[in-house]
Amino acid sequence: MNTTEEMIADALDAAAETVRPGTLRPLPRARGRARFRAKVWNTRLAPTAAAAAVVLAVGAGIVISGLVGAHHEPAAAGSHAGSGPAGPAPAPLPRYYAEVEGNISHGPRFVVVRSVGTGAVVAQVPNPVDARHKQLYAVDVTTRDDQRFYVLYSENRFTGNGDFMVYSFTLSPARTVTGPTEVPGGVITGQYYLAVDGGFAVSPDGTWLAIATADPAVKGIPQALAEQIVLIDTRTGARATWKGGLDRAGSLFNIENLSWTADSGALIYLAQWCPQGASYQGSAGVGCMTGFSSEQVRELSVPSGGGLLTSGRVLLRSSARIPYIGAALIDPDGTDLTALVGLGGTSLQVVTIDIGTGKTQRVLYRLPAEQASVNQISQFHLSLDSTGTHVLLAANPVHGRLSGGHLETLLPKPWDGTPASW
Repeated sequence: MNTTEEMIADALDAAAETVRPGTLRPLPRARGRARFRAKVWNTRLAPTAAAAAVVLAVGAGIVISGLVGAHHEPAAAGSHAGSGPAGPAPAPLPRYYAEVEGNISHGPRFVVVRSVGTGAVVAQVPNPVDARHKQLYAVDVTTRDDQRFYVLYSENRFTGNGDFMVYSFTLSPARTVTGPTEVPGGVITGQYYLAVDGGFAVSPDGTWLAIATADPAVKGIPQALAEQIVLIDTRTGARATWKGGLDRAGSLFNIENLSWTADSGALIYLAQWCPQGASYQGSAGVGCMTGFSSEQVRELSVPSGGGLLTSGRVLLRSSARIPYIGAALIDPDGTDLTALVGLGGTSLQVVTIDIGTGKTQRVLYRLPAEQASVNQISQFHLSLDSTGTHVLLAANPVHGRLSGGHLETLLPKPWDGTPASW
């Protein structure tokens, strides 16, 4: 057989394999031209119709690729990988979650890796001692693969300027820690002395670290505000920076939440504004009275190599329908956001939102009323695993993973208010 004949034969064989014994029926006589809308195949076509379509392609001398299997129903709108009774098996849970533990104001603060299944401590990572900065305390941690972790450290100071330093460590299958070792280009000067960052996230391919930090060039003194995003190449230490363009007169501007698309080509962040009369700066970041803040979820193109924070498009903004966005992360496929939002009065919910339409698709968790009245923006943190399927909610006093509309509590209890990652 020639190539065309082989392709047709393969397609017929594949179509025939999808037909269950005893289900074949004579094909009805065609009564008119098949109608298609928006170039989408009619998903109700049976396997026998798929086989017939291949036969028609033989007569026309055309092989229509992708026709076999067109009888499958599409996944429900907004579903994640593995959702729905007809979908593939759910993605497995990550083995570990890592977080910074210890007192947020008085230290010491260190990284702890815990088992998702039991909450037991798998490893406690020793804080490095740097000859330039004496004892370092952990600020934030990020990982994508349960093996290599990145930690943001700060020098142990309680007044004046401080520096951020980035280190990495690895965790072996035997749960042995190697490191931490300093990441090239990982020293960021002029930071708030109580060590607050707006976000810390490693790219899926492991080549970039994104950090939302204060910009001392703008304010002149350290602030509990993240006003710029710094990207560090984990291999060379080269940097790219986005800052400026989003200041509003009479309001404090702050960046929260950093997340990546699966191809590591786009970085997503949450921009927040709060009137100065309704805000304050404290040891846990920037607080804003409920009902006064406004937010935008924005995108940056990593290949652009830096620039203004306004250089990318707006994916979502607070509105009458969604008056408050407390946290927002991009799903790896780039089509949905997983967000902590205020919907209807003071109700806080973790939801998925379709970026194309801006509509809420699923409610993953509703925070109890007593937990929804907290005014401090930075007390709520979300973390997605590498598949975008599993959600970690780290807040005070709630702390755990979301499952079936419920919160599965994770240790430690009570939690101290520092971001967690898995």
